[in-house]
Amino acid sequence: MNLSHALRLTPHDVVAFVGAGGKTTTMFRLANEIVQAGGRVITTTTTRLGLDQLSLAPVHVQLHPLPEGSEPSGSFDELHRALEKSKHVLFTGEIDHVEKKVRGVSLKDFGSLRDFRSLVLIEADGSKQLPFKAPAEHEPVIPDFATQVVVVVGVDALGKPLTNEYVHRPEIVARLAQTRVGSIINSEIIAKVLTHPDGGFKNVPPSARVSVLINKVESDEQLKAAREIADQTLRVLRSTPQRSGVGETLRVLIGAANQNDPIKEVWSRVTCAVLAAGESKRMGSPKQLLKWKDKTMLGHIVDVALGSESSETLVIVGAEAEKVRQVIPPRARTVFNARYQAGQSESVKAAVAALQTASPDSEASIFLLTDQPNITPQVINALIQKWRETLVPIVCTRVNGKRANPVLFDRSVWHELNELTGDTGGRAIFDRHEIVYVDWDDSILGEADTPEDYERLICTSPL
Repeated sequence: MNLSHALRLTPHDVVAFVGAGGKTTTMFRLANEIVQAGGRVITTTTTRLGLDQLSLAPVHVQLHPLPEGSEPSGSFDELHRALEKSKHVLFTGEIDHVEKKVRGVSLKDFGSLRDFRSLVLIEADGSKQLPFKAPAEHEPVIPDFATQVVVVVGVDALGKPLTNEYVHRPEIVARLAQTRVGSIINSEIIAKVLTHPDGGFKNVPPSARVSVLINKVESDEQLKAAREIADQTLRVLRSTPQRSGVGETLRVLIGAANQNDPIKEVWSRVTCAVLAAGESKRMGSPKQLLKWKDKTMLGHIVDVALGSESSETLVIVGAEAEKVRQVIPPRARTVFNARYQAGQSESVKAAVAALQTASPDSEASIFLLTDQPNITPQVINALIQKWRETLVPIVCTRVNGKRANPVLFDRSVWHELNELTGDTGGRAIFDRHEIVYVDWDDSILGEADTPEDYERLICTSPL
């Protein structure tokens, strides 16, 4: 997977890179992807770059200092001419030949970059080429119009001592993670710093989308370690959402920016939506309340969702709503569908509306049916994992070559689910999008639409 897909990049994004462990490599890798896709990009910095890094862009334009109160229009004219000839231009301050560094662009001058019809990528702090850091008081320097912030950390920091040899500003890292200098860096320490308002989220504009990149993941062992960091990062943020100060999605990218396919997986919040609003006309009584083992059928499937790797569970209720609510575990969130009599599509739309308003950081949804009690957490986890690896619009279970439930829908197609009518589920949009399948055995099949179906399920389901 490429970086631009993993970041859900848009043509007008301004992306700031902070942290440590490969910011510069990541920024220029993304710039190359933009050019290869036919776009134009300006790379720049608010800190400093090494002279050797100038060769990472085909064209370099310097912003020359002028007397106080003057406008640097000449430098921006030069930038405009350069972009007419090259799709990628590196824009910086002047070269410091003594320190062998290239100075950054001040925030005062950044405003003019918005006038260029190009993506803008910014390296917004320094890290002395170490894999892990915490920002000092004066950094990071992020323009307030940045639309995305990418917080980078090297997976090679894991297992190392929290010292100057491996960490930039270890004393600040120790304070933010509530540990001591010299302690061994684990996934919890990294997660706390990445999500801390004085750490990875420092100076992030309120409307910016935030992504964490766990970089330098090349081996299976490193992938396993990166997954632990991703899980810890999402758990920390979920338990203390006020830490971030931002209202948009946090996603965690796992990969190696120096490889051809830089992103291996994307971890983010996935919601399970249990459709439990139907009238059960063919059953003759609410199937949601039918006994299933030591629970009700609805209580069982909600517990399955809660036991999976999904981030939250919604239950869409309608018919017999008060009775149905009584069997829903308290950890699940209930949404009432006032139009339940108009068919399943209205429950799907009620779920999407709830996700868009109350769960703006959810990036995918898995729709579960009340009367498929043989679904397991492992099935749900397999859908989530396939989505992490691909970010395709639709991930669907498949049994013996035929489509089956449940199905995962990426956030990018939710607006199409809002167009459904009648008793049509999400399959109505299948023909419009790429689908990736998760093959499973026929143990997950079986629905309870009639009393006969229910008795058959009881007789054939494992104890």
